[in-house]
Parts: sequence; structure tokens; C-alpha cells
Amino acid sequence: MKKLLFLPILCAFLSVFAQNYNSNNVKLLGTWDSMTEVPATNSGIGNRYASCWGYAQKGREYAIVGAHNGTFIFDVTNPESPVKKAFVKGRRSNCVWREYKTYQNYLYCISDDGSPNSFQIVDLSYLPDSVKVVHDDEIIFRQGHTIWVDKNKMYIASTKFQTSFSPMSVFDLTNPVKPTLIRNLSDDIPNAPTAHDMFVRNDTCYMSGGNSGLKIYKLGADKKFTELGSLTQYPGSGYNHTSMLLPDSKHMVMLDEVPNSLPVKVINVKDLSDIKTVHTFTGGSKATPHNPFPAPNNRVVISYYEDGVQIFNMTNPLKPVKTGFFDTHYQTDSTATTGGYKGAWSAYTELPSKNMIVVDMQNGLFVLDPKKAYGITTSSQDVVNQSIGTIYPNPFTDEIKINSAENGLFDVTIFDMTGKKIFFEKNANIAQKSISTTTFPKGVYVVLIANDKKMFSQKMVK
Repeated sequence: MKKLLFLPILCAFLSVFAQNYNSNNVKLLGTWDSMTEVPATNSGIGNRYASCWGYAQKGREYAIVGAHNGTFIFDVTNPESPVKKAFVKGRRSNCVWREYKTYQNYLYCISDDGSPNSFQIVDLSYLPDSVKVVHDDEIIFRQGHTIWVDKNKMYIASTKFQTSFSPMSVFDLTNPVKPTLIRNLSDDIPNAPTAHDMFVRNDTCYMSGGNSGLKIYKLGADKKFTELGSLTQYPGSGYNHTSMLLPDSKHMVMLDEVPNSLPVKVINVKDLSDIKTVHTFTGGSKATPHNPFPAPNNRVVISYYEDGVQIFNMTNPLKPVKTGFFDTHYQTDSTATTGGYKGAWSAYTELPSKNMIVVDMQNGLFVLDPKKAYGITTSSQDVVNQSIGTIYPNPFTDEIKINSAENGLFDVTIFDMTGKKIFFEKNANIAQKSISTTTFPKGVYVVLIANDKKMFSQKMVK
């Protein structure tokens, strides 16, 4: 029975690394895809997955994966072996769009597919054991295309209520399980274009308005919107999909999705009354850029559909330098990229470990190590797996020993390869610790040692 349990895990591991993924300075750690749990859709492009997000809590890291039939939550603390912890079924299947953000310990799940559909709020505080759906209804709103959380405010693009529509709406998250409407953009800007996506900082909203270009709005203290600036004509213009402010707060990258294969625009937004395009660039192929994400050392990660994810050093916004890539979409190599809308939908780049989560529409979840592409060369910059001592012997028989010079208390957890918790001790002194393992069946285990500041994991074999 033990061999049968381990066999599918081993087969999945071998299958993942049998694929030929082109990459540079980015390492594949783990992946997950299941035709059983996420069957094929009836769409022409076979989009089984959509967006993703990440979450960290109590020394553990999680990947949130959008699928056409709902939302999966994986524990990726051990990135080589993602463990499914929960599945939240959507109101409908065959969804093309799902998007996510977190606020405190709550996950906000939206979709822009037609009825029946709903806005979902999921309480993540029960992890790693489970999650709890605390809202699944149309009362607050029914559909939205994208979502952004700025402090305690939630912005929804293309908001569909039960009986009305707003090009963009903003909600108060003072009560995280009952967001309340603050304002619809159309209340103050009657002819405002429909928002496709937003980047919001301190109530200033840089709104990607599709064929209307970029619009900048301010939500004032009076809870009303005013327009601060816009950019409607620019080189390589098309359907303005999304944008992101760079660390210098003077420049943005802006991505137009339709028609395909358009370049990324760098725009200067220092003076909102005179926004200018100052540079354009591509990932070196005909792939279509989809979404940008912040990364350490002035890097920007862009999900590039058929070309996976690409990483650029934007220290000089006028001279972006490509520092790495990982092509999740092995079905189309870089020489045959068409610019089509398959492949990498989105990424999440803000886990404490600096590992990256990527979702490919056809191939599922990828957990990557991009630190070399980020210019991170020493493990001291890595929160996860900072060495805190020695765990031995490996292989072990009747006990596992921990020796550490660390001051303070740590939670010690041991998981088997199915993700089941075998051992747990809270606030343990790990200076010299011994754990009896006489009752452990033979197999592969993960020992996790963590507190609020450090986390270390190690595979062990009995």
C-alpha cells in the first residue's frame, strides 16, 4: 500500500520534468495539473485555468489557482511538491475569467463570466487545515473583470450588479466579510470608459480603459472621483489591458492586448497633465504581453502568453534589460509563437521565499525559482530555507534530531508526502531536540521549522 501511495506522486514528478521547458535564469521547482479535477472546457483555446494569487501565513506559503470550475488552494511551502489544501467550487463552470486579491486573511474571488455567477469571499485563517467560504452571493455584486485592493478599499473593474452596471466601483473593506459600496465611477464621470484593469496607490487610480487608453482618476476625501489625466494616443496602441507603476513612481509599463504581438509601452507619468510614451520594447518574439508584476531589484515580471513569463530589469526605464524567462507553454516554442492568447495568464511575485507562482491556461500551476533573474545571488536574502541548524540523520530510523544555535521558539511540523500532518509541536526549543519516529511508516517526509521571522524546510527519508 505504501508503494501504491507513493507511485502517483513519483509519476507526477517525473511527468513534470519530462517536458521541455525553455528557460534562462529561472528554475522549475514544482507544478500541478489535473485533467480529472479540471477537465477540458468547450472553448476553442482549451483554457482550463485562469489567474493566480499568493498568500503567506504562519510561516507557510500558498498558491491560489483559478480554474474554469472554481478556485484551488495549494500549500507550496515545499515548492517541489504542491499539496492541495482546498477547492472552492464556483457558481458556474466553463469560466474564462477568474481574478483574486487578498485583504488580511480573506481571499476575494471574482469572475466576469455570465450568470449564474457570484462574488466569493474565503476565510484563509483556517489554513493549513481548511478554508471557509463566508460569502457566495450576488448581493454585493455579481460579476467583475479584475480586482485591486488599495489599503482598505477594493476596486472592481466592469462591475455588474443584480440590476445595474458600473465601469468601475470601489468598496470599503472596514468589515472584510461585508464590503460596502463607496462609489461608482459613473456617478461622477458619466461618460467614463469601462475599466479593464486598475493600478491603485493611495486612492489614485491608473485605469486601463481598453480602446480608450489610460485614464487617471482620484478618489477624494469627499468619496467622489475626479479625472487627473489621460493617455489616449500612443505608439503601438490597441486595447489597453493593464499597467503598473515602476518603483521610481515616475514611469509605468503599459500593456495592450489586442491586436496581438504589440510592444510593451514605458510611459512617463510624473506630470499627469502631460503623460508621454518614452520607450517601447518586446520580449524578443511575437508573443503577446498580458499582465505585469513587481519583483525585487527593479525587476518587472510579465506574463507573456505563449512565451510564459519574462523578467526585465527596469532600473533604467528607457533601456529595459531582459534578465530571464521561463516558458510554461511548451506546446509553442519561441520560434513558432503566433501571438495567440494561450499560455501564461498571470504570476504572483511577492511570496516571502521569492519563489514565483505562475498559471498557464492549458498547463496549470508552476512554482519557479527566479532569484538568479532577480539578481539575488546569496541565500541570506531568502527568507525561506535560511539555515537555522541541522536536522539529522537522513535517512532516519527511530528519531529525528535538531541542533540549532538559534534563540527563540519555533513551531516544528512534519508532513508526509500527501500533505498530512504527522507531527506538530508549538513553540519548541530547537537548540537540542529529539523527535521519536518509531511509529512513522517508511517513506518521504518534510520537516518544517518556522516562526514569524524565519522558516526552514527539509526533506527526510525513512
